[in-house]
Amino acid sequence: MSPRTSQVAAMFDNMTEQEQALIFALMLRLATDDIATPEDIAAHEEAMEAWRKGKTVPLGSVAL
Repeated sequence: MSPRTSQVAAMFDNMTEQEQALIFALMLRLATDDIATPEDIAAHEEAMEAWRKGKTVPLGSVAL
């Protein structure tokens, strides 16, 4: 668990059950279903590797 995650978990554990319920409801409203699939992650890693190797195109050559 990352230090930030541990800190948030500790804060959540120190709340009353009523406070936890409110925070949980808020988190559900803020969470999206936009989850990266394994294919998304692989495509991103491939693109980042190409970028690190300098395989990019000038912005002006991209139709916006």
